Amino acid sequence: MYFGLFIYPTLYFRCLYLVTLITNTTLLLLLYFPVYDTEIFLVYYNLYLGTLTRIIAMPKI
Repeated sequence: MYFGLFIYPTLYFRCLYLVTLITNTTLLLLLYFPVYDTEIFLVYYNLYLGTLTRIIAMPKI
């Protein structure tokens, strides 16, 4: 059971919003830039993975 959701609801939804924002930005970058332009894609993908890891590793009380 995830009790951290009840203790930090605003923080949880803020992180959720951040993940959605980064996912949409990555999808837009993939649409507007060709796939071989990997530098920009890798930067955004690493940011996305880091945010996901931060959400999963949130303190569970």
